[in-house]
Amino acid sequence: MAGVPDSSFTVHPLSILTGERKLAGGLTGTPAETRQMLDFAARHGIRPATETYPVSRINEALDHVRRGRARYRAVLEM
Repeated sequence: MAGVPDSSFTVHPLSILTGERKLAGGLTGTPAETRQMLDFAARHGIRPATETYPVSRINEALDHVRRGRARYRAVLEM
């Protein structure tokens, strides 16, 4: 899940353990800090590391991610 849910939610500990899943959270910063970071990246030519797939290859992309072969981010292009 990305984002903040509208209400509380519960997770059973065994569903995390048996599926070898992780639950993590973090703050990304204020809007001003995000703007500073984006400006810095633009000034220095820093680009995200992504693998892109056309939507027509969605099944291939999902398989790639599920097998743990994706490096950094797998992105679908419309």
